[in-house]
Amino acid sequence: MNESDSNETVETSETVELIEGGRWYAIRTFTGHEEKVKVGIETEAKRLNLSNRILEVVIPKETVYEVRAGKRKTREKNFLPGYILVRCIMDAKLKEIIQNLPNTIATDRGRAHFW
Repeated sequence: MNESDSNETVETSETVELIEGGRWYAIRTFTGHEEKVKVGIETEAKRLNLSNRILEVVIPKETVYEVRAGKRKTREKNFLPGYILVRCIMDAKLKEIIQNLPNTIATDRGRAHFW
């Protein structure tokens, strides 16, 4: 056994998450309630001092151009209705907080979807 073999660092999934800055999770919500869930996640993170674990909360939107009555209008439209994306360093406590937020869809025995 070489001395270099014993000094190798084993990377766990948590080490990789910290290096990369977290992982992305899709949270399923009631359609039209995405903003409420986003605010709920951010509020709970501040209240429970978990802001360092939730890095980004995104509602996927796209800009749509419409022509009505000869006038061109722009508006933002949800790209994935019923979903928000959260980049975070997930642990059991954070997962439970997100699953128990109002307006998340309860499936799989009351748990929100995580991909």
